[in-house]
Amino acid sequence: MIVCPNCGSSSQEGARFCANCGTRLADATSGDPPAASAPEPAPESAPAPVPSRTREPVIPPPLQPSVTSRPPTDPEWRMSDAGPLPPPRGRRTWLWVTVGVLGACILLFCGFSVWANTAGEGFLNDLQTEMAEELTASPVP
Repeated sequence: MIVCPNCGSSSQEGARFCANCGTRLADATSGDPPAASAPEPAPESAPAPVPSRTREPVIPPPLQPSVTSRPPTDPEWRMSDAGPLPPPRGRRTWLWVTVGVLGACILLFCGFSVWANTAGEGFLNDLQTEMAEELTASPVP
């Protein structure tokens, strides 16, 4: 087992990263934090680099996590679940009210049409006759 130098959690042998905090474990062996090695001096026989006209991007070295005196975390600790998703939003009430009013208007129109062509036919004819008689009976100035 390898012990993470950052959080103290143990990981499986051969793991490249800590399962708890994600720290790279390539340099860690048997739980000891990696020792800082002194940079090797450049050989004196190497020629000095010739500056070129194109500028190459400068990439900073990666940041190494610092080993602090944090207490090791519980090996059973894992990030908790976010919980259940919120319920889906229902349809808007105004939409249902509008659909209901339109449906009622269509139903009334269809009902009146059926009534006017069947049972109400005599009533409508009588109403038309009365209106015609009133219009013709009134004197025209």
